[in-house]
Amino acid sequence: MEIQFLSSLKFERKKCVKCGGYFWTLQKDRVTCGDTSCDGYSFIGKRLTNNRYDHNEMRDLFINFFKEDHTFLKPYPVVPRWREDVLLVNASIYDFQPHVTSGIVKPPANPIVMSQPSIRMLDVDLVGETGRHLTSFEMMCHDSFNSSKEKIYWIDGTVSRSFEFLTKAMGVKPDLITYKENPWSGGGNGGDALEVFVGGLEVATLVFMDMKEDPEGTVEIEGLKYSKMDMQIVDTGYGLERLSWLSYGTSTIYDPLYPEIIRFLLDRCHLEDIDSRLMHLITETHINEPGISANDLPARILEIAPKLIEKYAEEDIFRKAREAKAVYTIADHTRSILFMLADYVIPSNVKVGYLARILIRRTLRNLSIIGGKDLIIPVLEMQRKKFYRILPDIPWDFIVKAVNEEAEKYETALSNGEAVISRYLSKSNTISEKDVAYLYDSHGLDPETIERIAESKGGHAIIPVNFHKLILSMHENRTARTEKMRSGEFDTRMLYYDD
Repeated sequence: MEIQFLSSLKFERKKCVKCGGYFWTLQKDRVTCGDTSCDGYSFIGKRLTNNRYDHNEMRDLFINFFKEDHTFLKPYPVVPRWREDVLLVNASIYDFQPHVTSGIVKPPANPIVMSQPSIRMLDVDLVGETGRHLTSFEMMCHDSFNSSKEKIYWIDGTVSRSFEFLTKAMGVKPDLITYKENPWSGGGNGGDALEVFVGGLEVATLVFMDMKEDPEGTVEIEGLKYSKMDMQIVDTGYGLERLSWLSYGTSTIYDPLYPEIIRFLLDRCHLEDIDSRLMHLITETHINEPGISANDLPARILEIAPKLIEKYAEEDIFRKAREAKAVYTIADHTRSILFMLADYVIPSNVKVGYLARILIRRTLRNLSIIGGKDLIIPVLEMQRKKFYRILPDIPWDFIVKAVNEEAEKYETALSNGEAVISRYLSKSNTISEKDVAYLYDSHGLDPETIERIAESKGGHAIIPVNFHKLILSMHENRTARTEKMRSGEFDTRMLYYDD
């Protein structure tokens, strides 16, 4: 990519010695691109910004910076009922696909700035474990929609605005920023893109969307073919939570995002405080060794930091990591549950209702791990107050009823689980991956429960590390089915969404 703005500031375009990707930097001696997988995190324990910003302060900082020459838009719902091809809003650009991005419909304003709540489920197994994964987040953006009739700004205008926000508004030193070239695609569109890194943390992606998915196209991105389209769309995505994390420099992304919820769970469940030094080591280990198992983690931690043996045995590290993962997972999942059910999603076995069911049951499971079985509604109430500014009007009574009914169904599934698993073990001493998936899908039994019951009966269950990712992929590939409300269980309400 040719980027005149970066060249004018004396940024140099280099090739990363580790991944081979091209990147832009002010550091003469830098040989790596700044990507987490190539550089790790260097921001933890440091102050790289002028202030610390919680989620509300970060949102305000971003919107106020851009709204002088951008129109502010309120966020869209996280359940995109204006689209048939996706179940959840994964990014702010989803709000404008396919009609605005294709040029059929004019954008609501041009250019725009907004902060869009988004939910991504494919990394659900990693939430709470790696120190950085979330299911729900806010994607802040400043977007422009360029056509032959109207030119707003394109590559240089986008990069200059990104640079000025990071350096002037947040106080990041210019030489700490790297821009990595990496084409992007999603939702039927694609284009050149820059990933923006500070201290090894990806804080934004700047997409220059000028292509549409086309079987006859000549450009290939991630196995799909694309051709040029009439529109040139600037699609930016700044991770609110990641920028806040950068400003705090804490061991995990959860600590600055959910401090009051973490404190509440630790106190109510009589748990020890989370060791930030240990969490830092866990976060770094998951960067350097993706996919490391929970069983292998303690020994690896003690290899990296042998002095910890004076404080913790392997079993202590395993226990503390398990408790911390449960606390962080509960904090993350309850936010996603609140946002999904605020759009009147009913937990079920199909479509978006299935995703809500997964999150509720994973939350209940993790609450049972830390001895907080009855705390899901109190935590949801805390989330309701915490995110009131971004989600001011929610059907609270509906949410409480939906969650309580799902909790009852989950308890029933668990009470019936022993008999169901015994029937499987009578045929074979090992429950296969396929059978584990079936038990989860059809009987509501989570893999941990299946494994525990199987082992108590002298059997064994094969649980993939990325279990929920596989389950979600399986559901995405199924033929769409109509989801109907069961008569008498919930009051209905008409919902209207603008295209």
